Amino acid sequence: GEATPNYRVDRRAPERIHDVCPDVRLVVVIRDPAHRAWSHYWHQVSRQWEPLSFEQALDAEAERVVRSDDDREKFSYVLRGKYIDNLKRYESLFGREAISVIFFEELTRNHQSVAEAVWSHIGCAPPHVQIDAVPHENRATYPRWPKLGRLTRAAMNWSRTQGGVALASAQKIKDVVKPWIQYQGTPRMSPAVEARLRAEFAESDRELAAWLGRSLPWSKDDAALGAAVGSAEGARG
Repeated sequence: GEATPNYRVDRRAPERIHDVCPDVRLVVVIRDPAHRAWSHYWHQVSRQWEPLSFEQALDAEAERVVRSDDDREKFSYVLRGKYIDNLKRYESLFGREAISVIFFEELTRNHQSVAEAVWSHIGCAPPHVQIDAVPHENRATYPRWPKLGRLTRAAMNWSRTQGGVALASAQKIKDVVKPWIQYQGTPRMSPAVEARLRAEFAESDRELAAWLGRSLPWSKDDAALGAAVGSAEGARG
């Protein structure tokens, strides 16, 4: 087996996989696309790759993701969450029966039964073991002040070119200020930002639910979804 989330958005991956393994069994793990986009953004900020605010990044995404494959991978906050588009690309090559879609939200609650369903999908007999470890989202440190983080990174890079006392001093300063410029856990998303994301993903989520033949664990109900869409469209209009 082999895995990477980038296969879902890489434009060449489906055909390349099909060329090598036309009979492969595919397992796709997806999660709430709004929360995924928010987490993805802060991951890029923490890696010093994202200089824009989240809303600026959403506005710039359409232009960024066509500039290069690297930018498509880094800044595809909304694109990655429109799961149905990518799933249909794989369905056109491998067929619907080859694809098993797993919700991360269900994996965390019912990991044993989900794991057994995956074993069945790939044609393996489930091992006689109990899975006790509950998966969790990636945890990381996030910058309190991204600009200060970038300044600290620049100072460290400069000190490495100087070596000796300069490098040692810069490292000590970094160790002292790190607790003040970073913290554990993802920053909280504002209701306005979440409403905008729900509107962005509304049509894709509806198509995904129809394609799967089941409701999505992150969708509340049609009324709530419609309210979120209307709120976001009203704010932008």
